[in-house]
Amino acid sequence: MNPEISVIIPLYNKERTIANTIEHVLSQNYNDWELIIIDDGSTDNSRMVVEKYLKDQRIKYYYKKNGGPSSARNYGVDKATKEWIVFLDADDFFLNDALCTYSQLIVSNPDMFFFVCNFYTQYNGKYKLYSRKYKNGCLKNNFYAWMFNRCMPRAGACIMHETVCKEFPYNDKIRRYEDADVIFRAMAKYKVYTCRIPVLVYNTDTLEASKSRSNIFEDYLGYIDLKSGNFWARIAKYDLFFRNI
Repeated sequence: MNPEISVIIPLYNKERTIANTIEHVLSQNYNDWELIIIDDGSTDNSRMVVEKYLKDQRIKYYYKKNGGPSSARNYGVDKATKEWIVFLDADDFFLNDALCTYSQLIVSNPDMFFFVCNFYTQYNGKYKLYSRKYKNGCLKNNFYAWMFNRCMPRAGACIMHETVCKEFPYNDKIRRYEDADVIFRAMAKYKVYTCRIPVLVYNTDTLEASKSRSNIFEDYLGYIDLKSGNFWARIAKYDLFFRNI
């Protein structure tokens, strides 16, 4: 039986890119998925763009009052009906075999709950592989691998069992590096299986949400605990903190 996958897209004012993101979900060489789009109070024409795709019953659209990306992701998890969850940003897009790759990893490693794949970074229209240091297999030390570019579980390039997503919900107050908060906590508990195969194109040309926040408590840096975790977990947190203060 094929693993069933929920793809969750938090959407906020991405009318220029959301169609491309949806199209690349539709073009997957895999059929056991649902796409959940959480419109976090967009003020542009994002909704009009999405409505063109709602004839496909696998695509579900929900509009909510703006609460930030963390709130939208949590809302998406509540609406998800599948066993496996992958978050996807509204300006990034899957490669055609992404969900098939995830499915094969899940079937081949039934004891794993957390998978991370490689990805391409798009800058000025050109693609670059994130890292050539990825290996196929279960990591011995998650945070050591993080520090040496052997594992970067960014949105779209990692998939988690619903158990993990529900155990580690997003902090609704965080609007920058909200993924890091969840990933650090999840990686501290769960083993991670990495794969060399790229599954995503990460668009670095539209990073409005990644700009520093005037309110530190809307930023993961305002909550980061630099004293907890093993040695490499603390090193990874220090690295993130001092590169962004």
